[in-house]
Formats: sequence, structure tokens, C-alpha cells
Amino acid sequence: FFDQWHVFGACLRMKEGPGGCDVFVKLALSQISKQCGSDKRLLQTKEACQTVLDALAANKYVGHGHSAEAVIAFVEPLRLACDTKEPKLVVPALDCFQKLMAYRFIRNDIYCPRRRTAEGTLRTHSVLSSVVTTIASCLKIPNEPSVQLQIIRCALTAVTDCEAHDNALQTCLQCVFSLLLHSMETINQTTARLHLSQMVTCVFSRLESSERKELQLPIPFIPDEAA
Repeated sequence: FFDQWHVFGACLRMKEGPGGCDVFVKLALSQISKQCGSDKRLLQTKEACQTVLDALAANKYVGHGHSAEAVIAFVEPLRLACDTKEPKLVVPALDCFQKLMAYRFIRNDIYCPRRRTAEGTLRTHSVLSSVVTTIASCLKIPNEPSVQLQIIRCALTAVTDCEAHDNALQTCLQCVFSLLLHSMETINQTTARLHLSQMVTCVFSRLESSERKELQLPIPFIPDEAA
């Protein structure tokens, strides 16, 4: 879908600074906006894409590619594209999600704005958790091999590169396992099996590393009160 030279240039810029993600976002949102065409059902998605594209053209996020404001702004039109359940929009959106996670623009330590629940309490959640939920919702698209493959790639990246945990980790594992069982495409089943194995290995490796660090902690000195 994307011009290889633009992607190569983005990779180089990502090593130099946070603005490199602009290239991936521009390419994805431009493609999504074009695919929306004049379909009134997709007007909200098209307008959301254009809003971010205009902001990028005005250099609004230059030097702030890792900021919560920039990441949340980039994620919103991609989420709307996935919500349409139109494969022509979902595939580039998921592809962009995967790239943003792979280069750690989407992380566990960036949080969505607090929102008041029906009970009146303020709650928030990580952008990664929100993105994983959006990715999982794409499983509702029936028998679309290209979408399934992107879901598998996104889930693997969320676990191995972004260290998804708790509900996000569980959701990633469930997505890939579901495609392993129910995908009609043999190649996607094979990919799901291999990626699921990688994900489980990564999780256990992370747990073992955490346990080793805990064992290396110094034992605190507790003075003898009787003395």
C-alpha cells in the first residue's frame, strides 16, 4: 500500500527524532481519506483524517511526535476507520497502528483524557489499551484474510514491542488464538500459530526476567528490638 521509499525515509527519521511517525500517519490517513470517497456513511472518518492531515501540514506536531496530544490525535481517525468495518479502510489503519506500536509511539505510559463514567467517577486508560480494543473489534469483519493478517501482526507487536499487560495482553492472545481456530485461510492459521508461540514465549521470558530482578534485591535490615 505504501511507497517503499517513503517508508524507508521514515525509518531513518525515526532514528533521528520523534517526527518520523508523521510519514506513516500521512500515508495511512491520505489513503483512508481517498478510499472514503464521497460516501456519506464515511464522512466522519474522512473529516477526522483531514483534520489531522491539515495539522501535520501546518507542522503542529513537529518535535512532539511522542507527546500524548500527538499520539491521541493520530489514533482517533485510525480508530474511526476501524469502526467502519470496511476492509479498504481497516487494512491501512491497522497497518499504521502496527508501525506506531513497533516504533513505540503508542505505549503503556501514554493515557487517554479522563472521562466521567455513569457513576460519576473519573477514569482513564492507556492509549495502548484503547488501540488493542479497537484492533480486537476488527475480528467482527467476516472472513477477510488481509484484515486477519493485520490483526495478528498488531497483536504480536503490542505484546513484544509495547509490553502489553493485564486486559490488553489477554485481548491480544485471545485475538490470535481465535484466528488460529476460526480463520478460513491456512496461511493465516499458520501465521497465527507461529505468532502465538512468539507471544507466549515473550510473556514467560518477561516474567522470568522480573523474577530474577526481584531475587537480586537486597534483603532489608530489620533491627532486633530486643537488642
